[in-house]
Amino acid sequence: MGRPDGRAAMPSLLDDEIRRWSDEAKRGIRTHDLADPAGLTERAWRNLAGYGPLEPLLADPDVWEIMINVPDQALAHP
Repeated sequence: MGRPDGRAAMPSLLDDEIRRWSDEAKRGIRTHDLADPAGLTERAWRNLAGYGPLEPLLADPDVWEIMINVPDQALAHP
């Protein structure tokens, strides 16, 4: 992401790696395939280039306040 085109290239890099994992699982190199490749791509993108699990809350126009009390708990007020 340090390159000017890094942010634009990230989704395709994520897709390539997830596709490679699935191909390796089909060939028996990996012990299991990914249950939700599209969901994994979305979560990875949010965590690497956005605000992680807060991203959907920040995008929601009905949420006007987000309180984070501890690292694994967030409260959103609509």
